Amino acid sequence: MGEDRDHQGEKGARWRRQLRALATPRTAIPVYTPKDYPHIREQPGADDMPATWEEWAVLFDASQIRRAREGQFYYDKVRIRPDLFKAWLDANSLSASERSRQLYAQELNDARAARRIASEQERLAREKAERVAVNAPPPPAPWSHRAIEACALILFATAVSSDVVVGAMLATSTGFSITKKKRLAGSCVTISLQQ
Repeated sequence: MGEDRDHQGEKGARWRRQLRALATPRTAIPVYTPKDYPHIREQPGADDMPATWEEWAVLFDASQIRRAREGQFYYDKVRIRPDLFKAWLDANSLSASERSRQLYAQELNDARAARRIASEQERLAREKAERVAVNAPPPPAPWSHRAIEACALILFATAVSSDVVVGAMLATSTGFSITKKKRLAGSCVTISLQQ
């Protein structure tokens, strides 16, 4: 019994950490592969980047150490692909400056976070639907909708027969002859009452 509570407490704590991590705004840090780095350096405005990927990697490692010392743990590394980055720059009429690279990385990161949150919400909705389905009553029998049609037909027949009875009562009490024509389901029925 105690072990179950410990497991549930541990599970709850892990869940709260995950929620906090999802809710915390995260800064995107643009990163590059050695193969992509020269292509990004070729783009206009990328003059502020170190000449080689190795120099950039040393600076990047130093910045990660500085972030760790300052307690900045909520960041994501976002790989910048030169072809997609160039298309984004052209679409936004920007150059490949440090600010543009940071902005592009942040947009990619925000889109990724939105997909992650949507996926989590979809998973929770699916789990809730499964729980509801387990507790839901069984589906109605296929003939259950026929009961409504049968009741409607009975009410219709009652209305027609009461009309005939009332007409007959009027005919016998007043001495008049009543002839009525009723159309029932495509056929014509003639009711004739005489004294």
